[in-house]
Amino acid sequence: MKFRTWAVCAALFVGSAGSALADTNYLVKLEAPVPSAMKFMAAHAMWSCVASTCGSGGAPEESLSVPACKELAKKVGRITSYGDVTHKLSADELEKCNTAAGH
Repeated sequence: MKFRTWAVCAALFVGSAGSALADTNYLVKLEAPVPSAMKFMAAHAMWSCVASTCGSGGAPEESLSVPACKELAKKVGRITSYGDVTHKLSADELEKCNTAAGH
C-alpha cells in the first residue's frame, strides 16, 4: 500500500512539474489600444490587456502559433508583435493572424 501511495504522489509531482516547465510568458503589442483594461481567456491562456499591450503568464507552448494569435486578434484587433523572450511570430505569420482581426 505504501508503494502505491508513493507511486501516485510521484506521478502527480512529475505531471505538475512538466506542465509548469512548459508554461511561458507571452507579450503582445496591439496596433490600436483597447478601450479599457480587460481580462479574458483565449488561446489556452488567461490574457490581460491595457492600452496597446496584452500579456499572459503561464501560457502553454501551443499559445505561440498563428491559430492562437487569430483567436486573440478576434478579441483585441490587429496585432503588431506576438511572442515571448526567445521567439516571436514572423511578419508573414502576423499577416495570417490579423486576417481574423475584423478591423
